[in-house]
Amino acid sequence: MENDFLSNLKCPICQNIFINPFIAGCCSNTFCVSCIGNSSKCPLCKKTSGFTPNRIVNNMIDTLPYACACGRNILRKDRASHEAECEKLMKSCTKCNFVGNLNDRIEHMLTNHSEVLISYYSEVV
Repeated sequence: MENDFLSNLKCPICQNIFINPFIAGCCSNTFCVSCIGNSSKCPLCKKTSGFTPNRIVNNMIDTLPYACACGRNILRKDRASHEAECEKLMKSCTKCNFVGNLNDRIEHMLTNHSEVLISYYSEVV
């Protein structure tokens, strides 16, 4: 039963759980916004179509669990805020090839990219 439920929350294009689902006006199929791209044609029926956010599907996806690299299970709707503060999650530096956890990234930015921080904060203040 659970597999049937999850299979209904997968994009027919990428076969992953929907990310930002949009529904096609022509055939009512739902796709990830990235799978639609800038196209005005439905990827399945090939008809010209408008696409609107599928809020019902998005709300269902938001209630699914997500296992963070830190070991915590959180709701998908809380993923972005958790990952922004997760001390164990490894992320890449946007300025170079460095990869590290939150504390290591802060230290890396202060040591290697302080000019970026100074520029950013001088614009804010």
